[in-house]
Amino acid sequence: MAAFQERRESVRVSVQGTLTVETATPGPVLRVTDVGTGGFAVRSSAPLPLDIVTSYRFAPSDRKWSVFLQARAIYCKLVPGSRDTPEYQTG
Repeated sequence: MAAFQERRESVRVSVQGTLTVETATPGPVLRVTDVGTGGFAVRSSAPLPLDIVTSYRFAPSDRKWSVFLQARAIYCKLVPGSRDTPEYQTG
């Protein structure tokens, strides 16, 4: 197995559950794991489609404001150890 090589060119910040994200179209519940100027990563119970530009709505838990951003998923992987309920990380 090849060694992991970080490809990110910008810093990512861990999110502690106060920021929600959802897709503009119906899909699985998303949980933000980190966010930065170069992108973000989410976890979900189902894999998200790759290489398709999708609109995402970001908002704090109180929903006092929100912003729509467009992004393209470049990877989606099964999170190790998620056997009972599969969990995927997409970024």
